[in-house]
Amino acid sequence: MRFSEFFQKLRGGGSSRRKKKLPSKDDYSNYDLFYQVTYMSATAQAEIPRAKLFSLAASLACPIARFFKKIDLITRELAYDYSESCRTVGESVDMPDVKSLLLRFSNSLAAGEPLDDFMGREAQMKAASYENEYERDLESMRKWTDAYAALIISVALVIIINAISTLIYEISAGTMLGMAVVAVGVGAMGSWIIWRSAPKEVGQLTMPGGSKEQLLAKTFTTTLLPLTVVACLGLLVLRVPLGWIYILAAILLLPLGAVGMLDARHVTGKNQEFAFFIRTLGGLATSAGTTLTEALTRVNLRSFPSLSEDIKRLKLRLLASIDPAVCWRRFRAEAGSELINQSASMFYDSVLLGGEPENVGFFCSLYASQITGLQAKRGSVASTFIGLSVVMHAVVVSLMILIVEIVSAFLLVLDAQITPGAMALPLPVFSIGGAQHIRVLNQMVSPVIFLLTVTTALAMKASQGGQRDQVFFHLCILMFVTGVCCLAVPILAGTLFGGLAI
Repeated sequence: MRFSEFFQKLRGGGSSRRKKKLPSKDDYSNYDLFYQVTYMSATAQAEIPRAKLFSLAASLACPIARFFKKIDLITRELAYDYSESCRTVGESVDMPDVKSLLLRFSNSLAAGEPLDDFMGREAQMKAASYENEYERDLESMRKWTDAYAALIISVALVIIINAISTLIYEISAGTMLGMAVVAVGVGAMGSWIIWRSAPKEVGQLTMPGGSKEQLLAKTFTTTLLPLTVVACLGLLVLRVPLGWIYILAAILLLPLGAVGMLDARHVTGKNQEFAFFIRTLGGLATSAGTTLTEALTRVNLRSFPSLSEDIKRLKLRLLASIDPAVCWRRFRAEAGSELINQSASMFYDSVLLGGEPENVGFFCSLYASQITGLQAKRGSVASTFIGLSVVMHAVVVSLMILIVEIVSAFLLVLDAQITPGAMALPLPVFSIGGAQHIRVLNQMVSPVIFLLTVTTALAMKASQGGQRDQVFFHLCILMFVTGVCCLAVPILAGTLFGGLAI
């Protein structure tokens, strides 16, 4: 079998004439490459053989690992050396960053350079590269969050134009529906663009388990979400005003949103402390020449208030002679952070392989501190956008309801003034009988407001990143604001316009 045919089969079993799939941002991110290189640099500190390093790299739960799996497979099946395998796979890769890494790796292996030196330099270079790309994406997200305000204002303008049009001429229900779909589409597109432009970073915890808040959030999700849906549908059937339905939904979902925000705050605090903890632990183990368990007993827990309970449980389990691998796995799960899961995993695996704890701790802390620092920058940008979005949502919803109320009142008063034998107006200035369509307009505005509430909450979450359950907290705030607007604005319109109010 020719090597080209063999390699095509490795890529998915298709024909060698098949067109190559173009690289996509969804295939991998610079964060994935940063994690892969950092893990390999930490394990390389143990001075393990090449075969072991590539085997570990191939088994990592990361999109980049598939390339190292191919390298490992080619080396074993075709008796290539690792330098040639890296060059072969690297030349066939469509992704520039991965291709450059594999080709540099091939040159380093061919020259006989120590793995720990090469991977250490690559980890530091990739940290700088990831920071640069993150800040570029963050600046792009900042621009799109500013643009989102203009998109939402355009949604309000579409609804206002739709309402004013009923004063000028009679428009069909299909036209109204089309304009509503355009309005909702614009809002949804804005949320999607913010999500696409946002920096890619560590996500939700991938291993089973989680922190106390995350387990509680899972319970609330299975109970409060169905309860909220059933309660809101029941109130709709009973024709309860929409404002009270929004407020009730916000109250029912508030425990879930509050737990999500509390979990996000705890995870952020743990992430910020973990980089210092892992470096301190590695330094103590190396300087004292002891095991990680013994070094853990010397750590001052007051220096890590957010992590103190997790560290205490880890220490007690290790002192109880429980399998260290199980203890560290429980520690990663109970911390509830994917960043801690990844960093602690690479630290323990590398030390277990024989790596110097101080050197391994340096690369793990570099990885953790780099990401937490960038997340802090993103948080400052997201907090400004979230505050603006709440105010903007209140203004836009109030404006749409106010215009519809005024137009409804005007058309009903105008219809009441027209007697059956009255002479028709010479010009089509007003749409006589337009009051018949105002019910359609009211029915159209309510779904638009609901979808606008949901899309704005998703946009807020996309800008913020972090824990998934935070979206319910944003949704609660926006639903409460929407409910207040639905109740207060009609009363305000009736007060301001007196005889024109319905």
